[in-house]
Amino acid sequence: MASRKVLVSVSLLASSNPNFVAAARIAKAAGADLLHVDVMDGDFVPRVAYTAGAVRKLKAARLPIEVHLMVNNPAKLVSRFAKAGAKRICFHAEAQQAGLLKTIAAVRKAGCKAGVAINPATPVAALPDAVLRNADFIMVMSVAPGWSGQPFNAATPSRLRQLQARLRKLKLNTQVEVDGGVTDLTAPACVAAGATVLGVGSAFYRSTTPRKLVKFLKAL
Repeated sequence: MASRKVLVSVSLLASSNPNFVAAARIAKAAGADLLHVDVMDGDFVPRVAYTAGAVRKLKAARLPIEVHLMVNNPAKLVSRFAKAGAKRICFHAEAQQAGLLKTIAAVRKAGCKAGVAINPATPVAALPDAVLRNADFIMVMSVAPGWSGQPFNAATPSRLRQLQARLRKLKLNTQVEVDGGVTDLTAPACVAAGATVLGVGSAFYRSTTPRKLVKFLKAL
C-alpha cells in the first residue's frame, strides 16, 4: 500500500490566520494537493464553521477544495457547496437522514467526488458493502469531529487495515483518507495501513517548514 501515491489535504480550520484565503495560499505554495474545509452546523458538532460563501472565495487559492460536511442531514447542503466550488464532498455516516446511497448519488449528480466519513467510535464493519462500492473515498476520522489539534487515536491504523481488508475482499480500489492528528510521526503508520490521502491541519500550520512537511508526507 505504501507504494501508492499519497495525497496531502491541508485543513484550513487549523490555521490561526483570519485571512482564510491567505491561509489557503500557504497550503498551495507548500505543495498540498487539496484544501480541506470543515463545514460545521453547531448541531452535529458544537461549533459553527465555514459557509458556501467562504468556499466560493477560496477558489482564488487555485487548489482543489474538499468540503467535509460535519452537519446533520448533509444532503440538503450538497448542491450549495458544489456550486460554490467544491470538487470533493464528504459527509458523515452518523449524520444521515436521507440515506447514505442517496447522498452519495446527490454529490455525484452535483459533479463532485463523494466521500463518507466515520467517527472513531463507529466500527468499520458498520459501513454497508454498497457504500464501499459507490463512494469515491472513505474518510477514517482519527479524532472526534469538530475541533482542531486533538491527539491522534492510536486505534486508527488498525481501523485503516480493517477497511482495506474489506475493500480487497470486494475487489475495490476506493480511495482511503485519514483525517485528524496527522503528523510526521503518525502519518507513516497510516500510509502503511492503507491511507492514500492524509488530512493534515495543526501539524501543517504550526510547522516552520510546511513545504518540507508536505514533501515528507507525499513521499511515504
